[in-house]
Amino acid sequence: MFFNCCRKSKGQEGSSSEPGKDRQRSSKSSRKIFSNLVTRLTFLLGCVKSSEKSRQEEESPDVILDPNNESFMDEALIHFQLNHINIIKLHCWNLHDNTLSLFMEYCSGGDIKSNIDRIKGKEALNYFSQLMDGVAYLHSRGVAHRDLKPENLLLNEEKVLKIADLGLADVSFVNGEEVQLTGTVGSRAFMAPEVIECTSYYGPPVDLWSCGVIYFNLTTKGRPWEQASSQDNVYKMWLNKDEELNTLMPWCWLSETCRKIVDILLEPNPQKRLSDWQKHRQG
Repeated sequence: MFFNCCRKSKGQEGSSSEPGKDRQRSSKSSRKIFSNLVTRLTFLLGCVKSSEKSRQEEESPDVILDPNNESFMDEALIHFQLNHINIIKLHCWNLHDNTLSLFMEYCSGGDIKSNIDRIKGKEALNYFSQLMDGVAYLHSRGVAHRDLKPENLLLNEEKVLKIADLGLADVSFVNGEEVQLTGTVGSRAFMAPEVIECTSYYGPPVDLWSCGVIYFNLTTKGRPWEQASSQDNVYKMWLNKDEELNTLMPWCWLSETCRKIVDILLEPNPQKRLSDWQKHRQG
């Protein structure tokens, strides 16, 4: 568990966030740790962060960021601390004329969403295994991604899966203790029910839920439901353990083995979801 920082949710297409909800943590401690990290990293990079606002506001590639935006700085800081084969690599960053540029690993294979119809059988299981290895690493570093979806899973030329876009990621451990997060962030079809319900929640179970929807998508090429809320009739069938659900497409395409994984990762109770998955991984 390596750091904590203050952040504001970054708005992006396909994602949403609720303004005005602060995390349940010490803001004084957060600002101090954030400040120390910025000082350390800018020293290492031989650059100084300007406090002046950018003179120009124009469309820029995703790798060009405004250093005065805390959420963008948080994304860079989190990336800088990570090193795993299934996490997209931040090679370096540069701060020039109050513009922060991130130089990321190039993934020529596109994303999982664009490749989904070509992914079959063992290949799907292989990508899922790589995803869970990357997510386990993030959680071991005290980071919750909070926006896992096929569009954010990239493939390099060797077909190695890379978890990308940490713009909504947050630190789930502070001073060795797990903290609750807030805010309805992410992409609705992949949001855990506790996120949709706008309650406080723990980061790792939320990511596991998203992985369950991704796994369902990889194996059936469909989604289990539109959203995990009482407004969705299919999700209500899942909550009520309605056996008729197994006759519906794409649920009827799930094998018995795949269904066991789905049952674990799409468990509505977040504590049980996490503990059952940990048992499954250890077994």
